[in-house]
Amino acid sequence: MKKTLKILSLTLVVVLAIGLLVACGPSTNPVKAKKALENAGYEVFASIASNSDEEKEELDLTAQNFGLDAGDMLALIEAYNDDNDEFISIAYFKNSSVAKRYWDEHQEDIEDMKAVNEDIDGFEVKRVGSVVYYGTAQAIKDAK
Repeated sequence: MKKTLKILSLTLVVVLAIGLLVACGPSTNPVKAKKALENAGYEVFASIASNSDEEKEELDLTAQNFGLDAGDMLALIEAYNDDNDEFISIAYFKNSSVAKRYWDEHQEDIEDMKAVNEDIDGFEVKRVGSVVYYGTAQAIKDAK
């Protein structure tokens, strides 16, 4: 009985830890993130490959400008809320290895971005799986 209780307790801790880690970033679904930001009062600019061929072509060009291949970028969302100075930019890549490659190849730009925004309370730049985002802590919460 004690052994079973210990195993169940450990399993619960692991599940809660995973849930906490997943909850630390914006939604992995760009359509859901876009809708959440709009509902929170943000002005949202989004290119989502599944919406149209035109948006897919735009994302392919953006990916190529980042040194990636066409098809590597699935969505790009930029949003801001003038009422409270919150902002976010979210890039969705086709998988985590593409996001990691982008992250690794653009470390200098990422560090510059952090330096430029160091005065903004709660500013974050992160890669979570296949998503790379930067913005204010509140905007990141609002994108969930």
